Amino acid sequence: MRRAPVLLLLAGLSACGGSLYSTVRGSTLTPPSTVYECVQQQLETLGYRRMQYDTDAHWYLAQRIDPTDRVSSGLYLKTVDRIDAKVRPDASGTTSLEMVVKTIQVFSTAAGEREDEKPASSNVKRDAAAIAAACAPK
Repeated sequence: MRRAPVLLLLAGLSACGGSLYSTVRGSTLTPPSTVYECVQQQLETLGYRRMQYDTDAHWYLAQRIDPTDRVSSGLYLKTVDRIDAKVRPDASGTTSLEMVVKTIQVFSTAAGEREDEKPASSNVKRDAAAIAAACAPK
């Protein structure tokens, strides 16, 4: 008899889980190297700063500080929008672009900085959609 409430509780908890990040995808017949260069140029144009990259794997991670976001905490440092872009050829012969976008609040702690992920902002989603439209329109 006790199994039913426990199973319902577990099912309910698993349904509550959501994703804080968002994914934007695009595809094109353009070669991967050209799409990768386009992504880099678009990110720089939009004010994103490169954090990490791998030219051989066509992977690029960039972030931009959001000066409009505020948090009422003395430990709050900044909010950043991040775009993690991967360009790959797919099985159908087209080039796929996948961007995972996140918004992160950075706080100061005694041990250093702590990053708390929050739902992706409308700004970073809009930027990723613009990059996909410019570099890999469907």
